[in-house]
Amino acid sequence: MVLKQRLKEYLATHRAAQWLASPLLYVWKGIQRARVRRRNRLKRFLWDSLFERVEGGTLIVRVPEFQGIFEFDARSHILSKLLRTGRFEPDLVQLVHQYLIPDRDVIDIGANVGLYTVLFARITTDEARVLAVEPVPSVLKRLHANLRRNQVETKVLVYEGVVTKSPGVYPLHAVEGLEEYSSLGDIVHADAQGPMYTLTVSGETVDHLVATWQLQPGFIKIDAEGAEHLVLGGAEQTLRQYRPVILTELSDALLRTQGTTSEAVVSLLQSCGYRVLDALHLGQDVRPPFEGTILALPEPESRNT
Repeated sequence: MVLKQRLKEYLATHRAAQWLASPLLYVWKGIQRARVRRRNRLKRFLWDSLFERVEGGTLIVRVPEFQGIFEFDARSHILSKLLRTGRFEPDLVQLVHQYLIPDRDVIDIGANVGLYTVLFARITTDEARVLAVEPVPSVLKRLHANLRRNQVETKVLVYEGVVTKSPGVYPLHAVEGLEEYSSLGDIVHADAQGPMYTLTVSGETVDHLVATWQLQPGFIKIDAEGAEHLVLGGAEQTLRQYRPVILTELSDALLRTQGTTSEAVVSLLQSCGYRVLDALHLGQDVRPPFEGTILALPEPESRNT
């Protein structure tokens, strides 16, 4: 550290040395970045090799940024990422804190085991309610267990099905142990490897659920594996009446399995009076085709006061 500090002081007072050192420092930083990338790739390889041996079971993990303790299937890639990196979607969690309206209801579509559901329940007021939507029976057991474990079950409503454009009964495709990839369309994730199965689930519209439970949503999170256009198509009345902020992932590869595109999703949101932004580069409007997470904000003149 002393040598490094002396070198900085020397370079700060000698321009010729700065001129000579600049390209060398550039190369050195490049070497350091390459070393970090190689180390991260090796860690990922070793971790994935370890998890390939896991055949089942349950792990219970404390996840501070989601303000809770959660039970996972030991094969889950969400769990693997949490254990490997110590974090899960930190940028999106920050957006939740920034844009969620504490005294308004929240809808968590694709709740999985309840990471976001519990977070929503923690950071909203006692009067606000959280609606969690999850269709897979094995995941629902863990979701209910996690709600009880974190003592938020009285604040959370659970719809055990999918939300889509029209009510009905739908085939849902899933991968055993990796139910986070479950989809109404074909499962196209390269990482979703394992025994696949199909189950029949109930489907309803967001508009119907909002009316049934008399919700006033101020924030909606969607993780629907390509069904985002169907979800939003059944939520237009809710979007126009309550003007919730919407956080959702978009992937043309997934959307195409269900006959639509990111352009269609963005167009639908814009027709409802929303500005659609790249969630990780706020200030940048989304220009389809788009792969990533979007934050849809109601235009100021359209938003309820």
